[in-house]
Amino acid sequence: PHQRLPVRQQRRGERIAHEPRHRPPVPAELAKDTDSSEADVGSILNLCVSQGHLIHLGGTLYLDKDWEAILRDRVKQHLSSRAQMTMSELRDLLDTTRKFAVPIGEYLDRIGLTKRVGDVRVLADPTAGKVVR
Repeated sequence: PHQRLPVRQQRRGERIAHEPRHRPPVPAELAKDTDSSEADVGSILNLCVSQGHLIHLGGTLYLDKDWEAILRDRVKQHLSSRAQMTMSELRDLLDTTRKFAVPIGEYLDRIGLTKRVGDVRVLADPTAGKVVR
């Protein structure tokens, strides 16, 4: 059975889910931007994850599923030609901030694509990419 939300929330969820982002939406910011409560935004985000539109990185961070696939490919390509990548290289590669690069790096470790070795990340398994929800 599919989770149902009021039509207004469903429309907001569709806008959130289909807007590619390289800086993950943060529920508090989305609530403010959409004139919604954080509880409503949480419900919308959970629905978008369950429908496969968003990937939950952990905590309050989510990524558009298409952007998540793009960032995995970028990281694979980068690490295929280099032995390792620093956090600042990841940040620059993804054109994001450290605030988002760190949890993205942790997510990539968790799904088995990268492995943290000291202060760098290395390619753990180039065939990895199983999305963790």
